[in-house]
Amino acid sequence: MCCAQSVVMQLYSVMMMQLYSVMMMQLYSVMMMQLYSVMMMQLYSVMMMMQLYSVMMMQLYSVMMILCSERDQLVSQLSVMNVHVQQLTAREADAYQQVKACIELAEQSQMDMSQV
Repeated sequence: MCCAQSVVMQLYSVMMMQLYSVMMMQLYSVMMMQLYSVMMMQLYSVMMMMQLYSVMMMQLYSVMMILCSERDQLVSQLSVMNVHVQQLTAREADAYQQVKACIELAEQSQMDMSQV
């Protein structure tokens, strides 16, 4: 009977080890599924962030194109205004010279009249 108990105890021990092994494999399987789930959620999150980044980059590019276009228009208008300012400055200088010449003629005329 002692041998039978020993065999039963050994069998019990082997069965417990196998049961423990099966439980560990199930636990490992559950942990792997949870890890997979977490990784998939993180991957989805990264994909959403990349999509948002892509949309933001397209919007930024659009804004940059608008700003460049407006800058080019302003530079063009500025150069036209500079030409007008130069023309007005030239007209003003010419008008000044004409008025100066008229004043000199008037002064010369007054001097001639006062000498006569």
